[in-house]
Amino acid sequence: MVTASHNPPQYNGIKPAASDGVEISRGDELKVEEIYYSKKFAKINGTGRDSVDDNITNRYIDAVLALVDPDKIRQRKFTIAMDTGNGVQAIVAPLVCKKLGCKVIVINGNIDGEFPARGSEPTPDNLGVLAETVSSAKANFGVAYDGDGDRSIFCDDAAAIYLGDKTGALLVKHLLAGKHKGSEVVCPVNTSMVLSKVAEQAGSKIVYTKVGSVEVSREMVKRECQIGLEENGGFMYGALNEVRDGVMATALVLDMLAASSKSFSQHIAELPKTYQHKSKFACSSREVVDNIVKACIEHGSPKKVETLDGAKIWIDEDTWIMVRPSGTEPLIRMYGESTDKSLLDSKVDEYRRLVQSKI
Repeated sequence: MVTASHNPPQYNGIKPAASDGVEISRGDELKVEEIYYSKKFAKINGTGRDSVDDNITNRYIDAVLALVDPDKIRQRKFTIAMDTGNGVQAIVAPLVCKKLGCKVIVINGNIDGEFPARGSEPTPDNLGVLAETVSSAKANFGVAYDGDGDRSIFCDDAAAIYLGDKTGALLVKHLLAGKHKGSEVVCPVNTSMVLSKVAEQAGSKIVYTKVGSVEVSREMVKRECQIGLEENGGFMYGALNEVRDGVMATALVLDMLAASSKSFSQHIAELPKTYQHKSKFACSSREVVDNIVKACIEHGSPKKVETLDGAKIWIDEDTWIMVRPSGTEPLIRMYGESTDKSLLDSKVDEYRRLVQSKI
């Protein structure tokens, strides 16, 4: 696949998938890069094989619908506001929801690789039009996708937009209460504590990985696990395939809403309450990033520090700050979470000053 995913067009690159349909592992990525940069390409006679599958969209839609309860969803006649962000979900996402009996209001539905409307990455800051549409249309919820359609960010019926691990926790709660009782859940180490609390309540175990969809996907394959997610809106449902899939996540949200009389916002209100922070800082080199991570590890007197990916610094049992290098851009990312908003704000400010002093 040639894609920049949620990034602007200048970040386009090659994304290889393995024969099982899942992204290749980090180790195999390095092997591909080594082959590319050394130009040690395999030689074949002739050319590769092209093929066209005119039925692939219909087969995909049928596979998604087989994993939810279409009749129950159709009975509810949901209204959905959908921001496809000029990306490829403009082809499939509205079709799936219409087949499930939903009224679909599409925003930015023309495909354009320059992503002129709001950019290719859906974030709470650029989804104002989606929130307004949910309000004006009295929609049951809104959903926005990134450029290649594997990530989904949701907006509830009260026009509030949530990070992916919070809405992902809703889907985990739904799946663990139903067809996947006791299943493990795989997620990166920067995932909200809300997910661990939901899994604990359901008697399930969380398996943490480094940040990155391939890390989650490959761990799911290894463990034959059905549920995985990322805080950026990537939800993986192994019953279809162990990869992020924005349409599958949307169908599961419809399935969750159809299974009860509660609204999206009421489901959210039942989740454990935490406060979250997410920011990023431009960095000139990997050496600078490494120095920042080291400085954060050595700073203060935290309860504990985890170094699976960057540094996750636990201030107390319910408060953490994490810094790590971005895997896709010349940035260092900072995350934070706490059940105490004033403590979180204080610690974010403290570590922000530390990071900026080292850049």
